[in-house]
Amino acid sequence: MVFSDRAAFPKGHPEGVVQVREMLENLGPDPLVEPVPVGLRAKWEALEYRIRTGKEARKAHLAQFRSRTRERLGRILTMVLIGLGISVFIGSRIVY
Repeated sequence: MVFSDRAAFPKGHPEGVVQVREMLENLGPDPLVEPVPVGLRAKWEALEYRIRTGKEARKAHLAQFRSRTRERLGRILTMVLIGLGISVFIGSRIVY
C-alpha cells in the first residue's frame, strides 16, 4: 500500500506500507522515462476508456446504489416481519 509522504505512523511504519518517496527510490533513477510496452499501453487505454466521470456518470451510480439499497431494505423488512410473526405465533401458543 502506498501512502503520501505526509502520512504519519505514530506506532511505527506498518509492514507492507511504503510512502511515495520510498517507492520512487525503489523503482530506480527515473522509472517514468522508459517507454511503456505496447501491450500494457493498449490495456491501459482500454481501461481508461471504461472509466466514466462527470455528472451523468455520478447520477447513474447513485441511481444504481439507491436501487440496491431499496432491495436490501425490502429483504430486511420482510425478514423482520416474518420474525415478528413467528414470535407472535409462538408467544400465543405458550400463553394458551
